[in-house]
Amino acid sequence: MARMKAPDRRRQLLHAAARCFARHGYRGTRTAMIAAEAGVSEPIIYRHFKSKQKLFIDLITKVADEVFENWQEAAARETSPLDKLRTLLVRNPATSDPRTAEVYRILFHASTETAEPAIRRAIRRHYERYLQALAAVMTEAQQAGQIRSDVPAEWLAWQIIHAAVGFAMIRPLKIPSHAGLAFVQGTVQLLMEVLTRPAEVGAAVAGRRPRGSPEHCGPAPHRLSKRAVPGRGSHKGDIFPHEKSANRKT
Repeated sequence: MARMKAPDRRRQLLHAAARCFARHGYRGTRTAMIAAEAGVSEPIIYRHFKSKQKLFIDLITKVADEVFENWQEAAARETSPLDKLRTLLVRNPATSDPRTAEVYRILFHASTETAEPAIRRAIRRHYERYLQALAAVMTEAQQAGQIRSDVPAEWLAWQIIHAAVGFAMIRPLKIPSHAGLAFVQGTVQLLMEVLTRPAEVGAAVAGRRPRGSPEHCGPAPHRLSKRAVPGRGSHKGDIFPHEKSANRKT
């Protein structure tokens, strides 16, 4: 039987590790389990990975690389920043692809299961890559006047990440009201409305609402002042007070 090439063997071990971590968690998985899942001896694992920790970190990195490659391919087909955003929202890697969804369940679990500094750093880097990618598209859309510009692009990106992670954590429970395609599409539409609402009523935000428009009735939406964004990194008070005033259920 031909000996497997190193890149192929690493890929096989990462896939086997993903299945084991999904079943037993990070702490509950031993390298002997991964070896048995892959059909190899345990020393083979240490020939390619220094430790279980290194294997887990490489798994997180590999998934991120694949996700961003898919995102870039999908976004490249769109010309409008707003369409790019919509595409990224639909392609939530924690739910849209069964293979990556499994890894994200492991990542969510590991975030609370272990305090190992190396793993926590790897998970932080993972989310920071998402933040940078989303914030870049958000900035492009803000500059094009397609989404709200009353808050920093990074704040908007974090709201999308919060929504995506929460959605992915609840999805496996298969709650009927949360499982349908219509709900998924509606969720994406609601997020897009949150992103675009001030852009659509820019005159209202500036206090120049056209007569007869729905925004003409009632007080003008509140716009964040620079005073409310000290250093653009403070989270005190209401971050989106004009969204709160809209009384929109999400």
